[in-house]
Amino acid sequence: MNEESLIEIIKPQMLQHLPENWQKVTLSYVSEKWIGQYVLNCLNESGIEEMICPSKYSITMEEKSVLSDFIAEANKSEKCNKLIVSILPNNSFTIEYAWDEAIHTQSEMMEEHHNRVAKERESLSKLNITEDLTRFEPSVNRLGNEKIFDLEISNSNIISDALTRSFSLFNQLPTVINEGFVQPVIDKVNNIEFSIELNQFGLGYYAENNNENVQESIQKFHNTLFSPNLVLKECALTFESDFGSVTIGYDGKNLIYEEVTDDNKV
Repeated sequence: MNEESLIEIIKPQMLQHLPENWQKVTLSYVSEKWIGQYVLNCLNESGIEEMICPSKYSITMEEKSVLSDFIAEANKSEKCNKLIVSILPNNSFTIEYAWDEAIHTQSEMMEEHHNRVAKERESLSKLNITEDLTRFEPSVNRLGNEKIFDLEISNSNIISDALTRSFSLFNQLPTVINEGFVQPVIDKVNNIEFSIELNQFGLGYYAENNNENVQESIQKFHNTLFSPNLVLKECALTFESDFGSVTIGYDGKNLIYEEVTDDNKV
């Protein structure tokens, strides 16, 4: 695909929510194996750069695929994981090819985590460990705010993995909350309810009471949720944070973690 063909695909969305008398619109898109980030900025009639709100502009799956493929092709001849695409009112455009070392390093860390988890799953499967995938069901109740267990977030891949596994187990997306999501769960064997939740305090399991029965139930659910026997399904969920919007999930091949940063958000 050449540059003109790329512009024809991404231009309609880029121009959809611009202010009157705009001077330039610029899309910055970063693509790595485990990370995708983008932001759309506009130079208004006063010459001041402002960000287009993520609630108005979001990249479609088709645009994401095209941009990622374009970057991958460019990276074959020169280090490139970032495109900066600018369009002027006269429909002329420029495309800058760049390299974001910080994003590359973060993606490599996520790759290491993925490989480590894959090895752990392989070891578990050799032990013939099987979990009862029907023991737990989604609940409508969000009981309690006492955190029972923390799930360490060494990188954003863990958040996407937890969301994807919850969807794959229950075939429904969790409820979106401020800075994350919550999925209430009921253990049908002992009628204990709890939730897996991502919020401003991190990722963890919550319940109304903290006792041995609750802890045992959550441990069994955790083993089920992260079982090597659980088949992952494609999904995506977007929530708002203090810095913009975040989309997490699974595209059938890789886990998704995409941030749209709003530097002007209060």
